[in-house]
Amino acid sequence: MTRSSALQALASADSAWRLAMRPGGGRIRARSRALPFATGEVGYRESIRLTPRARVNLERLTGVIFPGQASVLELLVYRQWSSAGSQAVDKRGEWLILAGEEAVGMGRWLLEDSAAHFLRFARLGRFAVTSARLSYFRSFMANNHFRPDEVLLEASLVLELYGLRKAENIDYLALTTQLTPRPRIKRNDRHREHHGATLREMLDDSRYHFRLGELRCVSFSQIASFKRSRGTFGDRQDLGMMRALETGSRLAWLWHRSLYELDLGYRCFLRWLHRLVRPWVGEQAVAFYHRWRRRRSH
Repeated sequence: MTRSSALQALASADSAWRLAMRPGGGRIRARSRALPFATGEVGYRESIRLTPRARVNLERLTGVIFPGQASVLELLVYRQWSSAGSQAVDKRGEWLILAGEEAVGMGRWLLEDSAAHFLRFARLGRFAVTSARLSYFRSFMANNHFRPDEVLLEASLVLELYGLRKAENIDYLALTTQLTPRPRIKRNDRHREHHGATLREMLDDSRYHFRLGELRCVSFSQIASFKRSRGTFGDRQDLGMMRALETGSRLAWLWHRSLYELDLGYRCFLRWLHRLVRPWVGEQAVAFYHRWRRRRSH
């Protein structure tokens, strides 16, 4: 099995496949390699290295607390011949056994590259407002009768989830028509061509997204591709912050974030000035038009 076929096996209807995990590390070779079942078939096996941040994020996102401080997680996808221990969560010795939705959710975090990147680099909880914004967007989806598999959460809020900067708006893409608009939620169809892939492809292929609960969020690599294609000043600063996140350069992150905030302030000032001047300009334009019409009529 490959990673993707292991996930497909876990997600298949009435699947007999299970996901088993135990803390690993250097002591694996010195201890028994006993499997969590008496008779069965191992479809996929991997030792996954977890950074301290990835481990903390995984525990926060899944609620599974791993014992000790091991930096390696030994993972099995297996099918047992007997039906014993068919509950969703089970414990056998050092092995934690997951089945059904719990196995699929954990498997996606550990085996999909886009999700694993989020585990390694996201600064969860950096902005207190993020949780409320996610709830606000979920409510918006419900009011518009959007299914989770037809909506993609765009870059702005995803960068906030990573802890890079606060979102200006909640941008999204959807396969179906929006029925009820909401303030600060913006459909981003105008810039869709910069993704270089159809929305259906991005929703179906985990290279383009990761899942946060029921939400599909555009992947970090796809955000970078999008911003390189569009190439605005703000996009270039976002790319600088993204590179700084992956390289661990706090100074570079602060520099690019400062430039982004200055540009944002300038754009907000121009919008305010436009709202202030527009009524006066409109009145002057109407008066000029009527004077011109009177002259033309003589």
